[in-house]
Amino acid sequence: MSTQLLRQALDALLYHREQTRPIHQSNEAIEALQAALAIDQSKPVATPHNPEILMPKDPQPASTISLASLPAIGADLEGGAFAGLTTKPDGTHCAVVLLPGAGTELTWTKAKAWAKKQGGELPSRPVAALLFANVKASLQPRWHWTSQEFDASYAWLCNFYDGHQGLSRKSYEGSAVAVRQIPLTA
Repeated sequence: MSTQLLRQALDALLYHREQTRPIHQSNEAIEALQAALAIDQSKPVATPHNPEILMPKDPQPASTISLASLPAIGADLEGGAFAGLTTKPDGTHCAVVLLPGAGTELTWTKAKAWAKKQGGELPSRPVAALLFANVKASLQPRWHWTSQEFDASYAWLCNFYDGHQGLSRKSYEGSAVAVRQIPLTA
């Protein structure tokens, strides 16, 4: 069993113990998981349900790419197809990579989760327009979710048939593509 799954099980048991009166079996399971993870039982464990202790961040390699090393539009790049360049609101210039595959019949929330499983994210509205402009042949001509919410009930979609963008309820079952944005270096 992976360490991540063991930690999730421990988190669930600790949360259960906090929400109910301590149960003998729960305490035994917690001790067994802590031993399996080689956790010092005298120290509190960082969990999403224990806000007093900071959760460790997932290590994410800071992948960058130089402008000079970018391939032609549509060519392979880092596990996908190079779709062009964009600038994030914070001023970071990035290469946009369209990852392989497409999700279908997904609500907005499920589309976001699907994109994350692919190793990317849903495209923003400007990135969706970039995809339509530069790699249209790689896209299905239907409504695809973007990462941008309008409000608590609605989010933006982009139709890769004609490039039109519009709003829909987040419960609508649309399609999804995943992108990865790689920051550029000088």
